[in-house]
Amino acid sequence: MLLSTLVLLLNFPNQKFRSVLKSPICWTWILWIIYSVANKLRAGIPPENDIPMLSFIFVYLILPFISLWVAAYEMQSRPKQLLQSLLVIFVIYLMWGLLVVKSGPASIDREGQILGNEFALASLSIITVSCFCYNLSLIKGRTLFLILALSTIAIFALATRKALAGELIILCIFYISRNFKLTFANFLKIGLMLFLLYLATSYVMENTVIGERFSTIEEDADKFNTTDSDVLSLLGDRAYFYIKGWEIFLQHPVIGIGIDNFRAVADYPMPIHSEYMVQLVENGVVGFVLYLAFILSILSAVRKIKDVSLRGLSFGWIICVLFISFTSWTYDMPLFYIVFGLILGLQKQNNASPRL
Repeated sequence: MLLSTLVLLLNFPNQKFRSVLKSPICWTWILWIIYSVANKLRAGIPPENDIPMLSFIFVYLILPFISLWVAAYEMQSRPKQLLQSLLVIFVIYLMWGLLVVKSGPASIDREGQILGNEFALASLSIITVSCFCYNLSLIKGRTLFLILALSTIAIFALATRKALAGELIILCIFYISRNFKLTFANFLKIGLMLFLLYLATSYVMENTVIGERFSTIEEDADKFNTTDSDVLSLLGDRAYFYIKGWEIFLQHPVIGIGIDNFRAVADYPMPIHSEYMVQLVENGVVGFVLYLAFILSILSAVRKIKDVSLRGLSFGWIICVLFISFTSWTYDMPLFYIVFGLILGLQKQNNASPRL
């Protein structure tokens, strides 16, 4: 909290730093934060795990936005230095995380439970930033491959299904945006990539813990999906959050029950594992509309990025986040918002590639 506050105080006198707030991405999320804080205080339910209310508001609601704000400003002012610094920090974090994964306590079938899914999801931000660096010739192909390999190891070690799918979404869209031209050679490359992806997927499904977790989706759905909806069965054990969440939403449709209050209201040990249901159930229709406006503003920013490869990578990131949001909450993840800030910074440049 102290470091983040210091960063704001040092940069706020800068007019260019303040001008970032004029972006629809920023002011829609500022409105969401203000509303979420007011709604949390109105509900009167204290944060879980005895976290002080002020700490919860700053760390879980304000800090991700500060990450977005600073990243967007630095992306306009010093893009190369920012990306190189982020990459070094992320690689250090990745290496530290892998050590914790291997040395931390493990559950019966998954390693490194001390970090939970957060580390695997953070790997997606690392992958995206490394692809930004590669596209701008800040790193070589072998460095990119090494970072991708380490990130994939982290995802497999934690057996996080959504992170693996998210990685494939980012890399596939990025690859196609860089190489898809109507030539025979490129068609062969894409065909070979799809074939290798098929072989890798088959191996994963048959020989790894993460493959076993994919195979239990149907079994989990039989247990948690108490409706006749086949769509909810695709979500496995996450179906519960949609069913119970919808019941609570119908009771509090307009303003919801307050952010992070699902566990207390539903008397359930886990938070809602769906960003969409978090917004709808905990913040009601009002919060959901603000969240939707934020997502649409990011998509609008992606559309304005001139460089085709960077636009494709940014679009792949958004699709990845939207996919993950079906089975995870994301509003409190600063590393995700750093990437949103990079996208905003790219959009604000008149001509992304030459300036970078």
